[in-house]
Amino acid sequence: MYCRVLIADRGSGKRRDCWPCKCGVRPLCAPGVSSILDGCGCCKTCARQIGESCNERDVCDPHKSMYCDFSKDQPRYEVGVCAC
Repeated sequence: MYCRVLIADRGSGKRRDCWPCKCGVRPLCAPGVSSILDGCGCCKTCARQIGESCNERDVCDPHKSMYCDFSKDQPRYEVGVCAC
């Protein structure tokens, strides 16, 4: 699978290139944890849960209305914690 997706790092103006997609074995997620596409839209991954670290690629569980809270990573805004 080939795709070209660019993700802007918050606050820095830098871009991370997600291409080419390099997906490993599809993960087996724990019960109650969603299997979703990563932030690049390339590979299936297990969604991060409340209190777990997150970033633009490792996203929080959208099916549980979670988001990545970057507020404690000022001024970089690169690593956050899943919250709802």
